[in-house]
Amino acid sequence: MPRIAHGFTHIATHPVPSLGQRLEHYVHASGAVHYHCASDDDHRGFMVSFRTPPSADTGLPHILEHTALCGSRRYPVRDPFFKMLKRSLQTFMNAMTFPDMTCFPFASRVDKDFRNLLAIYLDAVFRPLLDPLDFAQEGHRLERGPGGGGQGSDRPPSPDPQPPWVRKGVVFNEMKGAMDGTDAQLEAALPRVLLPDTCYRWNYGGEPSAIPALSHADLVAFHRRCYQPANACFTTYGNDAAESLHEVFAPYLEIGGDPLPPPVRQRPLSAPSTVRVPVPLAEDQDATEVGAARIAWEVGDAANLDEVLDGELLDRLLVGHAGAPLRRVLEASGLGRSIGSSGFSSQYRSCLFLVEIDGIDPTDHARFEPLVRETLAAIARDGVPAAEIAAALDQLELARREITGDQYPFGLELCSHLVAAWNHGGDPLAFLDQGPALARLRLRADGAWLQRMVRERLLDNPHHALLFAEPDADFLARAETAERAAVDADLARLDEAGRARLIEQARALAERQAAPEDHDILPELALADVPRERRWAEGQTHADGLWTARCGTNGILHQLVALPIPGLSESELDLLPLLVQSLGLLGVAGHDYAAWSANLNARCGGLWAWLDVVSD
Repeated sequence: MPRIAHGFTHIATHPVPSLGQRLEHYVHASGAVHYHCASDDDHRGFMVSFRTPPSADTGLPHILEHTALCGSRRYPVRDPFFKMLKRSLQTFMNAMTFPDMTCFPFASRVDKDFRNLLAIYLDAVFRPLLDPLDFAQEGHRLERGPGGGGQGSDRPPSPDPQPPWVRKGVVFNEMKGAMDGTDAQLEAALPRVLLPDTCYRWNYGGEPSAIPALSHADLVAFHRRCYQPANACFTTYGNDAAESLHEVFAPYLEIGGDPLPPPVRQRPLSAPSTVRVPVPLAEDQDATEVGAARIAWEVGDAANLDEVLDGELLDRLLVGHAGAPLRRVLEASGLGRSIGSSGFSSQYRSCLFLVEIDGIDPTDHARFEPLVRETLAAIARDGVPAAEIAAALDQLELARREITGDQYPFGLELCSHLVAAWNHGGDPLAFLDQGPALARLRLRADGAWLQRMVRERLLDNPHHALLFAEPDADFLARAETAERAAVDADLARLDEAGRARLIEQARALAERQAAPEDHDILPELALADVPRERRWAEGQTHADGLWTARCGTNGILHQLVALPIPGLSESELDLLPLLVQSLGLLGVAGHDYAAWSANLNARCGGLWAWLDVVSD
């Protein structure tokens, strides 16, 4: 009989010895899913995630994420998250909107702190206030103030002494800034062309021109549809017992509602597309500064770990290091300043492979695709040495197994792997314990594997698009004119009572922001809640200063050599950071950078150095 407690049914437990933990899978009667990485680590992590596919460019998922954090029923204060930064010893605390889901993660080493933040997060996502004033603040509103809008520059001065009407809003202004560059414009255009039948065609962050179409009622309905238990996935990590977490989750998991299905993969397109995308060109900029060319193919399913690993190995072999054949040709072509983010991407359900040149002169656009295709054709014909495939496989396995903790605490890094697989409809266990999939990759990546992949996924694949950035000196002025016209049109639809409501809204919002709040309703820590000593890794000291420790490193040996800094002159100290940054990134002795880079790839996971300077 399955174990049931607090409405959660235990589905399965899978040991993951290489990580020193086990993965426990539970499902609540409401439909909520919980994956718990049980380990002996007191550095606990929590993440609750929801599928939030957009259906328009209004930025609804993004604005809901912001507004949900503006107070909840139990904690009705402005910005409880920011207030908790001063009342917490968290090691990570954030909320993030992705193209198809929204995640709310945090981590802490202190038990009471973890429980405090858990209460804040659960109430914020399941029982937010979603006050109309918060929507006006975070989303969009019309308000009198500086900055234009409603008064055209070609009109005579208005006799009205009051400031002009302008569009405001945290997300509205954020996206105006975010969309004013080449990368953002191309990233928004690519899925519209390549993934037109999916939720990815929409700008999940919000197009500034479309955000004003969003209403508060839309926001509330989207929350009811998406931020509900049947559409929730909890991922946790650490030495908490799952049942103790379920006891806290259960009051928020009301029965009712249907889960949203995983995002769909784009059906194959029968013909490629070529798109020219206008991008902002400032008055003092040269066209090459904002120029770019990209070609992107749809190459796999992000829910299938085997296809993801195929894409990542293809990335490493074609552009993964200085000696990789496609990267070497692109960088030596003189077409631009960099290859941008060329390579494999699995951020959408449909995986993509991109080849990019940033800083390209628009007059050279016609040279880009032939160069890429000629290079790929040569690779499909000649392949690469078997030693390079073996080195790339080793690098891929090291990257997949490595526990970095650079962006997240380790536990949240694992949670992110699990929730991404859940969201796309894949097997979370496979994405956590990747040893079997890596072994399968080694079996199929034979000598002819690369040639097959290049032909099938790239050269002979019609499901691709070519995008060129077209520098446009009128881009920003045209956007500003369109924004002024939209403000004027909205005002024209309002009578005096409607404008009076906007004035009253601005007054109420200003008063609300200035009003004192009772922060004592937020949980806090006492000194007694904080452990008096930090828990350190246990190890063994050997001769000659060698110290070793055993832990769940996913099968990887890590070596750290600490060298004392000798007495250096002031000018030498100025150069020391440059030396440190260059280690592992330059050629050595009789080897140039490309040969040395390939040499490193064949032997280890990489060589890095950093500088630690602290006071006595």
